[in-house]
Amino acid sequence: MIPQFDADGLLPPGIHWATWDEVTATFGNTPWRRRLLDGLEMATDSLRRAGCRTVYIDGSFVTSKEVPNDFDACWEEGG
Repeated sequence: MIPQFDADGLLPPGIHWATWDEVTATFGNTPWRRRLLDGLEMATDSLRRAGCRTVYIDGSFVTSKEVPNDFDACWEEGG
């Protein structure tokens, strides 16, 4: 579950496990964010086909910023 943003538009520190539906509902609220999500979905689909089960998303994308520059992500190999 993705927690609420704080007063500065940030998530609380930590790992917040979420489904793809939760990610798109929380972070896909502008046309630009939906475009970034399309690219992220292509990347996660490729990772899933390669056996990856865990992807971490970070950076300005996981804030309340309306127009983040991009998304930052890393993954666990085979995890």
